[in-house]
Amino acid sequence: MIVVKPSYLIDTRSARTVTDVCPSKQDLLDATERHIDDVRNAMAFFACRLLKAAMLHDHTKVDDIDGFYAAYQDAFNGISSFTGSPFNTAHLASERHHLLEHVPDDVNLIDVIERIADTVMANTGRGGGTGLFFDSMDADLLQKAYTNTVYLLQGEVVFDDSAEDA
Repeated sequence: MIVVKPSYLIDTRSARTVTDVCPSKQDLLDATERHIDDVRNAMAFFACRLLKAAMLHDHTKVDDIDGFYAAYQDAFNGISSFTGSPFNTAHLASERHHLLEHVPDDVNLIDVIERIADTVMANTGRGGGTGLFFDSMDADLLQKAYTNTVYLLQGEVVFDDSAEDA
């Protein structure tokens, strides 16, 4: 959990009453540094989530290498379509970054960033040159991912008002 302590003094809009005394320069600096630490903690949370997504990327291809290989062989030999294979169906449903095929209810910006990384790296690795190409994502999906990311972070934050703003 990320514990956030009061920092009312950091902004004139969050002053509790119009009669609050203007803070000293040191009080303002202290409150600002607390806010900066809070943001750093939030960014570290996101960094950890990104690293976890990176570590788990395409894990179904490794976890079920036999199914992946069989589907690949069948497609390569013209026996069946890879995209219609039971392996690929399960892969797309369980890998959160395949957002064109399956959007999790709790889709978030970590999923979007993993999709961007996967798409650019796959395009480049498969001979696409620089990896730059035109791709798009539905605006409603991006808004949902943004909103869910806000809720994801809010779920990790607690406000500790036991200490007054210095």
